[in-house]
Amino acid sequence: MNWFKKLIQRDQTYPSELFDSLQLKFKHFLDLLDQNNRVLKTISDMEEKLREEFLFDMNYVTSSLEDVRSGVLKMIDCMIVLGGDDYKKLQSRYKWIDDEIELILPGSRGIVPDELTINFTDLGKNRAWSVGSKNAHLGELKASLKLPVPDGFAITAWAYKIFLEHNDLQARITDLIESVDITHYDDLARISGQIQSIVMSAKVPDIIIEDINLTLSQIIESDDVKRFSMRSSAIGEDTLFSFAGQYRTYLNVRVEDIIDRYRLVVASKFTPKAIYYFLSHSFSELDLAMSVGCVEMIDAHSAGVVYTRNPVVADDNCLIISSIFGLGRYLVDGLLTPDEIKIDRDSGQVQETHIATKPVQLALDKNSGTIEIPVPIDLQNEISISPEQIVELTKFALQIEEYYGTPQDLEWVINREGDLKILQTRPLRIIETDTSSSLPPDTNLERIAEGGETVCPGAAHGRIFHVTSPENLISVPRGTILVVPHSFPGLVTVMERVSAMIVEVGGVASHMATLAREYGLPTITGMKITEKLKQGSDATVDANNCVIYKGFAEEIIKSRKNKGGLFEDMPIIQLLKRILDKISPLTLINPTSSKFVIDNCITLHDITRFSHQKAMSEMFRSAGELQGNSEFTHQLRTKIPLKVNVMLIGNQAKDYLGDKWIEDSNIPSAPMAAFWSGILEQKWPSTHSQSQDDKFSTIPTKTNSSRKKISFEESSFAVISREYMVISLHLGYHFTSVEAMCTDIAGKNYIRMQHKGGGATRDRRILRVHVIETILSNLGFTNASRGDFLDTSVGYQDKETLLEKLKLLGRMIMCTKQLDMALTNETLAKWHSDDIMRKLGIEQHKENTIDYFD
Repeated sequence: MNWFKKLIQRDQTYPSELFDSLQLKFKHFLDLLDQNNRVLKTISDMEEKLREEFLFDMNYVTSSLEDVRSGVLKMIDCMIVLGGDDYKKLQSRYKWIDDEIELILPGSRGIVPDELTINFTDLGKNRAWSVGSKNAHLGELKASLKLPVPDGFAITAWAYKIFLEHNDLQARITDLIESVDITHYDDLARISGQIQSIVMSAKVPDIIIEDINLTLSQIIESDDVKRFSMRSSAIGEDTLFSFAGQYRTYLNVRVEDIIDRYRLVVASKFTPKAIYYFLSHSFSELDLAMSVGCVEMIDAHSAGVVYTRNPVVADDNCLIISSIFGLGRYLVDGLLTPDEIKIDRDSGQVQETHIATKPVQLALDKNSGTIEIPVPIDLQNEISISPEQIVELTKFALQIEEYYGTPQDLEWVINREGDLKILQTRPLRIIETDTSSSLPPDTNLERIAEGGETVCPGAAHGRIFHVTSPENLISVPRGTILVVPHSFPGLVTVMERVSAMIVEVGGVASHMATLAREYGLPTITGMKITEKLKQGSDATVDANNCVIYKGFAEEIIKSRKNKGGLFEDMPIIQLLKRILDKISPLTLINPTSSKFVIDNCITLHDITRFSHQKAMSEMFRSAGELQGNSEFTHQLRTKIPLKVNVMLIGNQAKDYLGDKWIEDSNIPSAPMAAFWSGILEQKWPSTHSQSQDDKFSTIPTKTNSSRKKISFEESSFAVISREYMVISLHLGYHFTSVEAMCTDIAGKNYIRMQHKGGGATRDRRILRVHVIETILSNLGFTNASRGDFLDTSVGYQDKETLLEKLKLLGRMIMCTKQLDMALTNETLAKWHSDDIMRKLGIEQHKENTIDYFD
């Protein structure tokens, strides 16, 4: 910031308090410009990461987001100094946008104070930062959508923070996490055991116990609930990063065991697989506070999962229900292959039904916990959900999808009385595969196994490697095809280093399946493992068609590429896209529009745009208040018949105290001098006959205390310093503003021009804007114009380059001053743009030229 301090330094003997006030405002104005530059540069970098498919991690996302947030908040603070309390409304608008970002990336603002427990009836999705997405969405479904959700409450992230602080746990946990080597499962297990041990030995503070017991008693009294499930709802869980199956859930918990199970769920944040998951995704453990849901326990007749879209066939217009008898844990843990029903989303008709053999089910134990019991033989091959329940479940699932505006992954349960309850909803990740290319012939390829279902499409080559338990995972070589009998804890720790996975028992709706799609790992489930899948044998997996070929099938692999770019389906890419949707789009364009107001800021970019524009207006207003004081305001003495009032800010201002005139040959501002030299070189159009006094007005003197908004559009006025200028030119019937910063640091430099109005009809004014855009695009300017409002800019270039462009800009403004009157059609407009570029010596670059006139 040394450049900034030098820019505003001045002699401390200035006599005017009003001038001192303006000087201070100018300091904040320049600070606002600096923050605006930083924010836009960060947004540009984030957009480039997506556009160019750069690899980045969660640290990049969170740090970039924090830079944008910090810069926008500083701009708002500057606006309040510049314009007063009217701009405090920007703070509430910022919070509204930031709350939307927090829904996408809960925890990015850290743990903030809240209640210790919150009933589901008092929750909504906007509380995900406090109770995690799982709890927040249950509250949203129950309180807002009035859907059948079990009774319950959330124990908040704030309670988790108090628990850690009460027992002085955080520093010890952080030290252990920083020491772990996630590439070795035994090290993960060792560190996990140590952390879980200190968590389980810690005391839950009385203040938390009392609050839990109070909320419990209220639910028991009102709804006669006897047993509960204790479910994780960590901050960040069930977002684009699912954390599926990484934390523990405890079922059929007695009231007297609630506190102990709360502590166990908190400890499950540090299982080996959970530690691996959040560290491999570059999450900070500090950002993943553990909220816990205490939910009414449902005695299940059947349970399962609904995908509102087919996760591996994007254009398949169906909804998929997976169902088993008993509690749903055996389904999501991948221990049973479920019944699968495909429903047409439009008609609600059943398209396909696949009934699996279901020999066992998980049921509630009469004391506590669960017990495995056999499914009656006559039901083992019967469907586990009735037609009426399919209809009801389909209706609720589509209603939830419509509400959230994105495909959903729901967990559900039907009790012994036949009542449906929704247990969870989260975003469903869809993988778009390229089905346009023809499949290569495989007549010469030997099939060594086939069957099952696609969990995650794609194809991969490697050597077969069988694993039957978590203990064997440490020996899994990189690039192998992993073959397992069923899902088990720790599989996530090898998903990044294997090329494909085959699972004999399980379904597409298990936690393992969710994680495989998240990692983009070609996976097949339900394929019978035969002796042909020998350990170490060379094979190619075609997960799209559920076939395994002997050897290396190169053409198969090439034909199974996913749509989009190499990394487009990665959750981190999707996360950045969704965050940028709340940051980057610019909807506030025309500052002269009645819609250019704070309430219409819907992105953080809108807030920066609004603030930048209004900051210039506030500076001109403040300068206008000194208009009657000749000691501080000056007029530009120039041969051009244009009256320009000038306010000097900065160290050089003392040299002009009391002077009425600033000579156009000695303008004490590098950007203003360059710009005006272009105007002088091109000269004033000779056809204009009005006198200077008739053509131009000045800002009226305002000496009383009432506040009049004097906007920069109302007169020709310049505020300048050695390295900065902003000038508003009132040129007859149209208004042009040019702002520029030219320093020795290229990253801070920019030019921005805006133009509005004219004496001709609107269609001719639009043609003039097109002419100017065409000219400036060949100088490297980026255009964001609409209609007859011109908005164009260029930046991040060295000082001398921008000074030359300012000179050309001055010349061009004179060339196009009255051009709208002459433009009757596009052909004439193109002729003028070519002619002006020829006169100015601007080389035309076809790739930069906007084809308005083709």
